[in-house]
Amino acid sequence: MQKSLPNLSPGRTANAFAQVLVVIGTPAPAPKPRGQSPGWTPGQPHSRRIRYPTVRKRFRKPKTDKKKPEYLQADESMVPPPQNTSDRSEEIMKIGIEMKRLGWSTEQGREYLKRTYGKRSRQELDDAELLDFLHYLEGQPSPLQTPF
Repeated sequence: MQKSLPNLSPGRTANAFAQVLVVIGTPAPAPKPRGQSPGWTPGQPHSRRIRYPTVRKRFRKPKTDKKKPEYLQADESMVPPPQNTSDRSEEIMKIGIEMKRLGWSTEQGREYLKRTYGKRSRQELDDAELLDFLHYLEGQPSPLQTPF
């Protein structure tokens, strides 16, 4: 037993604090139960969860309601038949080479496509328009060439 002193030391205060909390209580809530969860309630039927079908985006066909320029509508016999509609990479590559030869930037090419065909890129052009654009570029003189 310790003798009683008028002023308690910090160590004696810490030792006596547990007894103080028992008397006044604590503002902390009661502890939550830990360990394994209660699981299924007794008597509840077990069944598999409902499976719903996967929702996928559908393929959309490109819009074809845009009109061709008048000069293409007037005389369809002048347009050469498409070579291979599935692989147009060769024509697109040739257009890129011709644009470099002429010193055209990508923006200049886009501007021409918008004005002439109403489309933003070479990939949007159909086969006839793509070949027409390529022939147009091939017919242009190089910046260093003179027309005479």
